[in-house]
Amino acid sequence: MDNTILDYIASHFKEALRSGCITVCYEPVLRALTGKICAVEALARWHDAQHGDIPPQDFVRVLEAQNRIHLLDYFVAKATVQNLHTRRRQDLPIVPVILNLSRRDFLVSDPAGVLNHLTEKYQVPHAYLQIEITETAFVEDEAIIAQAISRLRQESYSVTLDNFGEGQSSLAALQRSAIDEISLDGIFFDNFTEATRQLLTSILLMTKTLGIHTAAEGVQTEEQADFLRRIGCEKMQGPICRTMARPLEEGALSKPYRFETRLEQQIFHRAGLTNLVTDTPTALFSDDGNHLHILTANANYQNMLRLSHFDSLQEANKLLLELPQVIHVRLRALADATIRSHQMETELFISNGRYFYLKLHNIAGTNGFYIHRAELQFLQQGQESSTDEEYDRIVRHLMRFYHDIYLIDNQQNRIEIITASISSKRAGSHLQGIMTAFMRFARLHIHQDDQRRFLQYIHDLAQGNQIPLASTKFDLFRVKVPNGSFHWTNFSLTSFQYNDHPCQLLCLRDFVFEELTDRDRLINTVMASYGFTTLPEDPERQITDAALWRTLTQFSSRKLFWKDRDGHFCGASPAFLRYYGIQNINELSGKSDRDLGWHLSDTYMDQGEMTVLQKGEPIHNGHGRCIARGRQHAISFSKYPIYQGTEIVGLLGEFRDVEEERSYHQLQRKLYLIDEETDLYNYRGMILASVEFADNLRQNKVGYVGAMFVVPEFASFAKLYGDSIRHAAMKRICAIIKKTMPATTVIAHTGSGVFVLFLKGQTVGTMRTFIEQIQAELTTITEIEGFTCHFSVRYALESGSEARSSDEFLQILSSRCFDYMPSFGVTGMIHDQIPFDLEKFDHTNRLIYIADPETYDLLYANPAQLLHSQQPPDCQYAGQKCYRLIAGLSAPCSSCPKDKLRRDLFHFEQFHSTRTSKDYLVWNTLISWENRSCIFSDSLDVEHMLAIYANGRLTTRDDISINDITSLAIQEEDPNTGILRMMEKLGRTLKATHVILMEEESDGFHLSCTYEWHPDDGSPLRERLQHVTILENKAFYNAFHNSSVLLVDNASAFEKRHPEIQALHQGEWQRYAIGQLMIEHRSLGYIAIINPAKDRFTAIAKPLHTVLRVTSIMMRNRDNINKLHAISTIDQLTGVGNRRALTDFVASRLHPGTMYAIFFIDVNGLKKMNDTFGHARGDLLIQTIAYVLSNIAGKDHVFRLGGDEFLMLMPCRSDEEAIDIVDRIEQNMCIHHCSAAIGYVLCLAPFSDLDAIIHEADEKMYRDKKKKHMCREDE
Repeated sequence: MDNTILDYIASHFKEALRSGCITVCYEPVLRALTGKICAVEALARWHDAQHGDIPPQDFVRVLEAQNRIHLLDYFVAKATVQNLHTRRRQDLPIVPVILNLSRRDFLVSDPAGVLNHLTEKYQVPHAYLQIEITETAFVEDEAIIAQAISRLRQESYSVTLDNFGEGQSSLAALQRSAIDEISLDGIFFDNFTEATRQLLTSILLMTKTLGIHTAAEGVQTEEQADFLRRIGCEKMQGPICRTMARPLEEGALSKPYRFETRLEQQIFHRAGLTNLVTDTPTALFSDDGNHLHILTANANYQNMLRLSHFDSLQEANKLLLELPQVIHVRLRALADATIRSHQMETELFISNGRYFYLKLHNIAGTNGFYIHRAELQFLQQGQESSTDEEYDRIVRHLMRFYHDIYLIDNQQNRIEIITASISSKRAGSHLQGIMTAFMRFARLHIHQDDQRRFLQYIHDLAQGNQIPLASTKFDLFRVKVPNGSFHWTNFSLTSFQYNDHPCQLLCLRDFVFEELTDRDRLINTVMASYGFTTLPEDPERQITDAALWRTLTQFSSRKLFWKDRDGHFCGASPAFLRYYGIQNINELSGKSDRDLGWHLSDTYMDQGEMTVLQKGEPIHNGHGRCIARGRQHAISFSKYPIYQGTEIVGLLGEFRDVEEERSYHQLQRKLYLIDEETDLYNYRGMILASVEFADNLRQNKVGYVGAMFVVPEFASFAKLYGDSIRHAAMKRICAIIKKTMPATTVIAHTGSGVFVLFLKGQTVGTMRTFIEQIQAELTTITEIEGFTCHFSVRYALESGSEARSSDEFLQILSSRCFDYMPSFGVTGMIHDQIPFDLEKFDHTNRLIYIADPETYDLLYANPAQLLHSQQPPDCQYAGQKCYRLIAGLSAPCSSCPKDKLRRDLFHFEQFHSTRTSKDYLVWNTLISWENRSCIFSDSLDVEHMLAIYANGRLTTRDDISINDITSLAIQEEDPNTGILRMMEKLGRTLKATHVILMEEESDGFHLSCTYEWHPDDGSPLRERLQHVTILENKAFYNAFHNSSVLLVDNASAFEKRHPEIQALHQGEWQRYAIGQLMIEHRSLGYIAIINPAKDRFTAIAKPLHTVLRVTSIMMRNRDNINKLHAISTIDQLTGVGNRRALTDFVASRLHPGTMYAIFFIDVNGLKKMNDTFGHARGDLLIQTIAYVLSNIAGKDHVFRLGGDEFLMLMPCRSDEEAIDIVDRIEQNMCIHHCSAAIGYVLCLAPFSDLDAIIHEADEKMYRDKKKKHMCREDE
């Protein structure tokens, strides 16, 4: 190599990394069986402006010689993990990436630790990284390499031995280290001879025996690829890959290759250890649940195919797609049997006059994609006796036409199964006990109406001497097929001599009419030819089935419905229609449940109906929820298949509302508060549990601690492998949680692998111990039902005393948990957090450090901070004290603000350093760092900032003002107040005439001004800016497509170009800045700063971006707070306030000095209504009372205290006015056919003792109830 190039590489390497001259590209690795990309190899490429493309072997050699190769490998690893993270977020195809590591990496660093840090930060599962180590690395430092490999595999990274066969240490490496895969060196394919084939065959046999996967590099030709497939090599790289990687579809230019899904990767990985280097004719089949396809076959299997006149696998696969129905049914039954049993299953077939056993063994698969190992075994010919030849001759012909053949040996009292598609028993097996076996067969497979006749038909089997030899007895029976329908099947029972005693051969095939498309017409013709037309009427049959059905549907209270084969409604009983409020059956006919939107979980209901319609299996007492009359109802349902002749033509169903049963309250609590999958609390249950723990702390001073932890990989794992595997994983996780936590722990699963735990009377430290035990055990799970997985845990802890309410407790806990999650710490936003990638601070001039407030240990310091602290760039600051390294002191700073810091705002101060003799502006706050609160400090060098300002690059005053503006908002507990204070500060700073916030309405077509600031002497705009159409603001929204901030310095000129905004301007706007409010890619509206000062106008854009972001977050917080408040204060049955809402109303909504009437209302007749007509009618009565009261006082002034008691508060000046209100209530109740007893008390706000007031109103109510009762008796 030219020394000039060598020196250039050595001196420019770091610059090439920083400038982007060194990039990472990815070379595809193909699955040998499918040609899909199953992995890619990450490779570094150096594109230099001066020397062009520098070959990898050149710069790798230089870096290895200079002991700097680990820097390149880290760069490639980081770029790879970032790329995987991006592709996951964009939902692009992902396959494992191969990372090449040098022996130097193991000597100077901890590869497992480095990769763990990267994958933790970017939330990339370890299974997506495959570590490749050259076999030459084992020549030196073998013990270090072996230990590192063990650590990598413990962390769920797979390890590949690269260049296998190139050197002399391959076998030694396999012996001394646990390797997941070997990669055959390309040297094998440079001279591909017979000796090479034998050597590769031996290597593959060895690796399969050792349980090691295989790949091959440098594959050049299709001949080599075909040979590798035959011996079981799983993956290939090289020139052949560029021709085998076929496009997904024509025109799919953005996705030029077919990628394996993660499910396919897992299945092929499990199937990859199948040994094809065997004398047994062996092949691998794929199975999509309908058809089988040969993926590959060894030489012996292909020789067997040639004996059956198939010259290639392609011809055999073509036949598999075109099999006669009877053969396809038998083959499908064989595949389904091995899928169920995971054992080798056997079936006898005949091809070109030769018998053979096909053996299938399911080795991997789920969700409709399976891989089977197949073996062929031809039966030997020429060795049969004359009796065997007769038997052979008969069976050889029968197998062409019959799908089930059974040999009944009366002497041995057993049944030999020759071939079977209906029975679950496989060919070659036998059943002992003829009558017992056929009675079971009748029970499972024969139509109920035919069972007695069938048993009579086979009764002669036990009396074999009654059937003459060489005679055949025929009959027809309806047999249940796999889709649940019954097909007429022809049974042929033939007697013959076999092994010197009589036997019978029972053969089954579909009746000829089952295979005809116009069978209905032909059946009528045939019946007519025999003189049959219609059945005569039975004169003694007075009541017909139709009459019975009409009576049941018209007069019964059962909610009946019936659907066609496609799940569309054909009809329903009047009780069903009344329940859903349907006036006309036409509103229902021809529609499905999905069309009508009655169920939250359509998938669950659809799956149940498919079981009925496709398999004929009835559903008894299933449970679910339906939406009717404005809310969800718990229901119990049953569904049955409807047979017309032998075919399933639809289903009949009925359901009942369990709320009408006595156990309604218990069921409702379970259905609405319990997660059905885990039997833990759901989200609603979590909120109620949080309220109860918070109330117990406030009232009884009993402390508690909470934890929230997330299994971030669970959602993608569940999506990938389907419901059954997801359920198994969730069951495993819940078992670990329940085993670890004390029995007194309240546990909630809020969905997607997020758990919330409450524990009474314990400390945060105790809870941390439990959670870390759960974390340690979850990380040991490497597979679920054979599918590889890697689970991690992200958690946060909180003491109940940290929050003032249950709502605040959950907000803090959620914020801590998701703030800690590195997967969200790279890009995007979390709740009210704006997270950053820590490396951004490495390239800023601001002085940043993070320290532990308890120990003062430095956890992070950026290069700018180290420079100002007079430390070298590579200073090992970890563990040093912040006061010593940053401030140059020997003890903690006397002005340390740690006790003043909070998570929700910055603490600002000025600081003078005696070490540097400089002044700094410092912003300190608390952040989450490794699951604990730490100090985050951000400082500005005043002298440096002023120098930049002097050069016209920054306005110091504006930069500081934006922090002041946003800090005003963040300090406020109420988001509404925070937004208004921020707008006021913004308007005054920019000397504007107005600052308005136009918020999009829920209809998506209008905006309204919801917040406004103007100077005291200004006129408001808010009233005329209500319900403005989006079209009037079209000019602004069009501008937002290019930038989120629009600056208009000449409003009149802009209005001429866009006259639709004239209604907004009305000639009052001279210049303005408008910024779009966005949250999670959803528009909320915009903020407009109207007529700011000219000298401030050009500087608006930068601070406005920050204001927009903070305002959007505060609007979302406002909405979330309102939702949580509504859940905890609204009575779910009536929609009015509950007792908590009453307490809040009295505390904050009463006007001091105002007289109020407190009405206590007790519903009359509720118990009688419940006992007579059911709780549903009772609920309707309570809802009616609430409706009447809300119409009179307003919903905000009505509260349900529980059961049949309500409280209503209204301003009222005298008894006469209160009595008038009572009269209005009673009149309205009379209109709605209900009544209640009412008592009231007049009281001046504020109330000193609410309970005493309620008690007094309650007593007056009882006097009123007694008075009305006496009046009714007198009448």
